[in-house]
Amino acid sequence: MKKVAGPPSEKARSEFLGLVDHWSKRLRVKPKGIHIRPMSRKWASCSTAGRLTFANSLVRKAPAFREYVVVHELLHLRLPNHGKLFTSLLSVYVPRWQALSRNAMRKPADSSRPSTSPPSTALAEH
Repeated sequence: MKKVAGPPSEKARSEFLGLVDHWSKRLRVKPKGIHIRPMSRKWASCSTAGRLTFANSLVRKAPAFREYVVVHELLHLRLPNHGKLFTSLLSVYVPRWQALSRNAMRKPADSSRPSTSPPSTALAEH
């Protein structure tokens, strides 16, 4: 049985929250709350109340993949589904999202080690 990744270091957590803040401002959205916690089945989630939750292990993934997941979740604050408008906006902000989303098939519990993937630019399966 594979372990779910433990909590990220304070430095890694702070940098990740900085990424979320950067994209929140760029997308002009305001999450009600941002949480980083163990998640074994998905990389992130967005509640209908506007709270974002990210997997501990996401903080250790390649920068481009992290960015893709963050943008994906923040876009859900504007659009709750994965329709044409959602995917169009995702394509504008993260042009390589389709290639990055293939990494999303590998769930957090399957990836407790840091990624060595080359950088590109950032979706999470809901």
